[in-house]
Amino acid sequence: MHDSGASEHTDTLGVANKIRVSYWLAILLIAALATGSFAIMNGQIRGQSADKDLIFLAGEQTMLSQRITSLTQSAHETEQVYTHAAALNELRQRIADFETNHKRFMAAAEAGSGLSGSAKARLKALLTSPPYDVDFFARDIIADAKTFAALSANPAQRSLAVPISMASASAALSGYAQISDVLSQNARAMAEKAGALYRGLFSAMMLVLAAAVLFIFRPMIRKVAQRTYELTTARNEMAYLAAHDRLTGLRNRMFLTDHFEHMIESAKRRKERIAVLHIDLDNFKGVNDTYGHMAGDHVLKEVGSRIKSVVRAADVPARIGGDEFVILLNGPGDIADIEGVATRIIEALNRPIEFDAMVFRSGASIGISIFPDDAENPDDLLVGSDLALYKAKEAGRGCVRFFSAELRRDHEFRRAMEADLRQSLKRGEINVHYQPQVSLATAQVTGVEALARWNRNGSEYVPPQVFLPIAEKAGLLLAIGRHVISSAIAQAAEWHRAGIDFGRIAINAARTELMKDDFVGFVLDQARTHGLPANKLSVEIVEGVILDDDTHDVAGKLCQLRNAGIYVELDDFGTGYASLTHINSNGIDRLKIDERFIQGIDSDRSKRRIVRALVDLAKGLDIAVVAEGAETIGELETLRDIGCLNVQGYGVAYPMDAALLTEWLQIHAPGTPIPLHNENKASA
Repeated sequence: MHDSGASEHTDTLGVANKIRVSYWLAILLIAALATGSFAIMNGQIRGQSADKDLIFLAGEQTMLSQRITSLTQSAHETEQVYTHAAALNELRQRIADFETNHKRFMAAAEAGSGLSGSAKARLKALLTSPPYDVDFFARDIIADAKTFAALSANPAQRSLAVPISMASASAALSGYAQISDVLSQNARAMAEKAGALYRGLFSAMMLVLAAAVLFIFRPMIRKVAQRTYELTTARNEMAYLAAHDRLTGLRNRMFLTDHFEHMIESAKRRKERIAVLHIDLDNFKGVNDTYGHMAGDHVLKEVGSRIKSVVRAADVPARIGGDEFVILLNGPGDIADIEGVATRIIEALNRPIEFDAMVFRSGASIGISIFPDDAENPDDLLVGSDLALYKAKEAGRGCVRFFSAELRRDHEFRRAMEADLRQSLKRGEINVHYQPQVSLATAQVTGVEALARWNRNGSEYVPPQVFLPIAEKAGLLLAIGRHVISSAIAQAAEWHRAGIDFGRIAINAARTELMKDDFVGFVLDQARTHGLPANKLSVEIVEGVILDDDTHDVAGKLCQLRNAGIYVELDDFGTGYASLTHINSNGIDRLKIDERFIQGIDSDRSKRRIVRALVDLAKGLDIAVVAEGAETIGELETLRDIGCLNVQGYGVAYPMDAALLTEWLQIHAPGTPIPLHNENKASA
């Protein structure tokens, strides 16, 4: 009995020991599982927090870059001293904030806390490598903004200050948008990885807890639940920030781009329409410039709220930047229904907006395109609504315009024209024609103007006033200008060597060309290469160019040209915004009176008075004058009577190619009378 009891006691002790060991093993295992889960959650939350901070910082940099650009524009354009000073003060603060944020952003990105290897590599590429190169564009914005603030703060140098170009702000905006996308994707990937591991640990812990004393671990379970809630909340906040505009709470451009395709696919299945309403506020710039960004932000918030009050839950209102909004109407009905929604939006936005004892009226214009009537993909629909918006703003404030076949034809015409222009430029099909200028007193040729001409596809003549604006928007104007300059100088040098008197060759310099640092060097190199004396060359500029005393130093370039012996002429005089302080014999050699004052001058007394005043002004300033666009004998005789003896126009000679003008110049040698075209009106 004793042996049996001892054995039983021993077995009991063994079982107890096993239970004790199992108990503690369970405790240790549960503790290890719980600690592991907590560590994973804590690490994930920290990573999510870091990603969230970077995303928020990227968004703040986006808003700051736009604000800095807006402030430089405001400070540049305003004439009010108080408004200018306030804009500069705010600009300096925004520059400091932008620079501080950029340093924080670069440091955080370099540390790469919470980032996967691929995300860190992609982030580094976006920051330092083309095409986005956010670090470069951010530093460029900082440097340009500081330069602008320094120059604009000095009254003597304010005219040299140039606002930041929208190109730099747009480049930084695109880069930060890509960075937000990378960080969001990294956060989702890390969250999914951590979630999978966490679910496995959590399941194992539940199995152990089923066989252990759960109340021991109740505080730990509570903590894990709290951390899980915090993680879910952080993830939801990140998802909201990635898809919404921070200021208005509307959807942002990124969400609009991603969601538009799905809406179109759904509409195709349901055989319904989608209306794209492109909204632009009419008076927002004035509010922002006059009353500051706080007032502007309040207006934008109120506009966003009013837009949401008009549209339905199924519609997608979004702010795509600045004061531009886009609304996607899902299944909007017929044209009348769509126009009704647009009208209600305009009525809502026309209501006064109160802020800090002030009342604003924003107003809006709306352009509309419709799926599938106008296009079947998001890009074309957005382009169509933008073109319709442009027409709406042309028609006046508070208008609604639909995209039409006419707008499509105009858009397609411009695209085709641009494509043909690019090909013609590559094939060297942009020709140079020359129009002589003569003296009515001596019949001597005083100059020749070089003009760009384009025969599209070798046969269709396209007027310069049509293809040059298209070339400027397409970025082709610089190449065309350089081609014309080179060709004209080469031809003038050939006339000079042949002893043919042509006065001097005049080349037109557009604003785009004068902004290039190498413009002066290019012109002088061409003259030296072809052997044309500098005094046989003149550069024509329009009135607006002489006011562009910015970081491109346009005035300095013109001074370099004159110091080299090249003449500077002011074209289209009387139609622009030149100040008389800019017009003197030390900066301008000749004024060209615009043809609008010349045509019909023989029968219009007011034109005669204007031209006489301009001629007297030029004589008083010791500046030569030439009249453009003289077409009839009556106009030429009137100009001669007024004392404007140098003329250019169809009444003397049409623009000609080099061969024909060479023959013309040889026939009309110095002293030979110039036959005038005795026509009531010459045609092109």
